Amino acid sequence: MRKIFKFKILFIALFLSYSGYSQSVLDSLKSRLPKTNGEEKARTLNLLSKEIVSSDKEAGLDYANQAYKLSLKIKFRKGEADALHNIATYYRKTNKNDKALENYNKSLKIRLEIQDTTEIARSYNNIGEVYYNLSKYEEAIKNYEEARKIKKLLGDKKGEGISLNNMANAYTSLGKYKDAIKMYQASLKIFEEIGLTAGISSSLNGIGLIYQNMSNTTDTINKNKALEYFLKALEINQKENNKAEIGTASNNIGNLYSYYSAYFEKMLEDSLGTADKKFLKKKFDEYLEKSLKYYEISLKNREEINDLPGIASSLTNIGGVYVEKNEFNKAQKYFAKSLEISKQINNLYETSINYYNLGQCFLQLKQYSEALKYSNQSLKISYDIDNKRLILSTYKQLSSIYEGMGSFQKALETFKVFQQVNDSLINVESGKFIEELQTKYDTEKKDAQLKLKDATIEKEKIEKEKADEKARAQTVMLIIAFIGLGIVLILIVFVYRSYRQKKQANVQLAEQNELITHQKQEIMDSIHYAKRIQTAILPPGDYVQGILPHRFILFKPRDIVSGDFYWVKYIEKSDVIVATAADCTGHGVPGAFMSMLGVAFLNEIVNRTDINHPGQVLNHLRQNVITSLHQTGKFGEAQDGMDIALIAYFPKKKRVEFAGANNPLYIIRKRNELIVNGQLEPPNLEHAGLFLFELKGDKMPIGIHTRVNEPFTNYEIDLEEDDRIYIFSDGYPDQFGGKEAKKFKYKPFKQLLMETYDKTMDEQKEIIDAKIIEWQGPLDQVDDIIVMGIKVTS
Repeated sequence: MRKIFKFKILFIALFLSYSGYSQSVLDSLKSRLPKTNGEEKARTLNLLSKEIVSSDKEAGLDYANQAYKLSLKIKFRKGEADALHNIATYYRKTNKNDKALENYNKSLKIRLEIQDTTEIARSYNNIGEVYYNLSKYEEAIKNYEEARKIKKLLGDKKGEGISLNNMANAYTSLGKYKDAIKMYQASLKIFEEIGLTAGISSSLNGIGLIYQNMSNTTDTINKNKALEYFLKALEINQKENNKAEIGTASNNIGNLYSYYSAYFEKMLEDSLGTADKKFLKKKFDEYLEKSLKYYEISLKNREEINDLPGIASSLTNIGGVYVEKNEFNKAQKYFAKSLEISKQINNLYETSINYYNLGQCFLQLKQYSEALKYSNQSLKISYDIDNKRLILSTYKQLSSIYEGMGSFQKALETFKVFQQVNDSLINVESGKFIEELQTKYDTEKKDAQLKLKDATIEKEKIEKEKADEKARAQTVMLIIAFIGLGIVLILIVFVYRSYRQKKQANVQLAEQNELITHQKQEIMDSIHYAKRIQTAILPPGDYVQGILPHRFILFKPRDIVSGDFYWVKYIEKSDVIVATAADCTGHGVPGAFMSMLGVAFLNEIVNRTDINHPGQVLNHLRQNVITSLHQTGKFGEAQDGMDIALIAYFPKKKRVEFAGANNPLYIIRKRNELIVNGQLEPPNLEHAGLFLFELKGDKMPIGIHTRVNEPFTNYEIDLEEDDRIYIFSDGYPDQFGGKEAKKFKYKPFKQLLMETYDKTMDEQKEIIDAKIIEWQGPLDQVDDIIVMGIKVTS
């Protein structure tokens, strides 16, 4: 798949707000201020603070402080509460969320004392919003629910609907899509009852976004549902001529059509037929044009009402479409316009995003100096606002820029910083995850106090889970620490050598060329050292020979290190041999890191006495990967994981169990019958009196996926003497070659295995290795290759 440019996606605002005062009212308040005293003056100061804080934050804070001091002096409790609320709003708008929470809680305490019911609901809502900004979504939901209860008690339908939408937004961020849809449907019913178009639109757009988030690249069912809701929202707002909501709905539809284009692009890459390619290319272009059309509608409506944040986002999305069309000069013009507006409204987050986008655009144009300039500006602002994910992406982009410039040392150094930031981000997010678990535990403990026995059992269960989680986390961190230490030591030696060589070198060109050559060699030495680490964790050849004498393993990494790995383990207690062939996300160094984690997790899982079947092993492996990489399924998140085929082979019983994540198991035998889970399985292919049976793995990876809650299927198969068992990754059948540079494909691969059935396992390995080398010819190897074959003997 070609590299896709990542551009910012604007999500709709789910926090509906009440309309503010007009400029004339603001002027009236200012003119009235000198004429007021006592409580009336405190009220006026609070009204001024509330109105002006959006356009002039410091002035808003000043008015709120004046109101607070005056209210304290005259003992006006409502004035104190309102002033503290306004001070908190200032801190929220300036992203000082801890200070905002402190002042909102002080305000709430006073409002509870004086029983100011309407304002109590407002306090709960704003406290919920702060918790949402802090990613403490469970706490946000609690406060939104308190606000909703009060709004319902007061008969405030609009306020109740807003609270439901806010809760839905928090559930969406938690990935609890069913709960989120339930909240949106409840708010939609209320807004329809009172005829609030803006609320109806918000709920429809929210449901649409959930279905959009639930879809993956190849899923069209959820995309179609999302489109249905977005189009309803657009139709309603067009009737009301609500340009702000037309802009939002059009933007969402544009996003969705861009996902449709990605769907056809994926199909285009997997297709081999010329006719299919033409059709898929046509559909890809068609949906890309639809996406552009709706982004332009969104931009037009936002420009008409001077919605500067919306204009900036629409410009960015249009730029993203032109990147998909490979029109990078056009794309950078839109990003530049968006950057200008983002700087004008002092939105540091969007400014840093646009600097990143421009850097990526100039990288594609091979204008490396410009790419470097914009990427460094993005990095500086990202550090200022502590946006770790953007810092991570920018370091990766800088590494590519330095590589393009031929600065291999800087490219390596920057990539290592990227890895360090990535590890740091995983640790931080793991901490947040544990903190959320602790909050949930405290709530459950409080609710269970009336049933002491049940509470004790629950506590012991949770403590055991936490201990297991801690043990797994320590195992993972130990592995990462050893790897990290090795890399750091290599880097220290490398930097020290480079420094001394540079200090001693002359300025002559010949010596500079020699130094560059030497540095490049050291980089390769580092990668070769990484290969030694990876090789060390794979099962040794003599160990495998001892437990599986009649087998072969064809292992051909695409690069020096591999994203594919094989693993074999004999479990004496159960008298079973567990073997696997796995394909991790990516290849080279990134894939190798994933493979090391995979081996570590598999060793940990099979050593547990209560895990006996391949399906169970894959379930635990998936959970470990999701937990370690802190995957949530959000759009734009890294989808690292692996495809795998895993067997448990019982030689004495002549039985094998199998489970797969996207990858199958082949069995070749001389009879046309195979018993699988007690049922007769038909052969998939017949050749020269031999029969090949294919057991397909489940269509889901080891990692986050829409089917993440479904267990993997476990197959039990009865074997016979001279049966052949094969597990493999997709590298062999996906290799391009031959006269027409096509994929080798699966059917010829099956036929090759059947044609070489009567050979020894070593001879079969040599034949299939020679065949793929011949097929590949002068072309590059496109992926890591692993094929494992086992002969069933007495």
